[in-house]
Amino acid sequence: MTASGEPPALAAWIRRNAAVLLHGSGLRIEERGHVLIVTNPADPERGQVYINTDDGQVSWERTVTDHWGRLEGVSTGQDPDSAPVPATLIIETLTGQRPAG
Repeated sequence: MTASGEPPALAAWIRRNAAVLLHGSGLRIEERGHVLIVTNPADPERGQVYINTDDGQVSWERTVTDHWGRLEGVSTGQDPDSAPVPATLIIETLTGQRPAG
């Protein structure tokens, strides 16, 4: 039995089916535990797709990068018109809490 109680035959079917469906796409499939991880080696920033071999559920994880500008207090002479990025923005973004002050 798999972690969710499904028969191992389902997990094997999901592995085979994913391989057939994605064959020739240039994507890489690797297995970790009860999950198939599908990535694009040519463009890793597109993220990863997870296929759960217990139940076939699929999810997509990716990293998003937003350029904010330069850190407050840093003066390089380049792009003087861009607004400085305050430390409060960094703190609030990563903690979900507005700094006191």
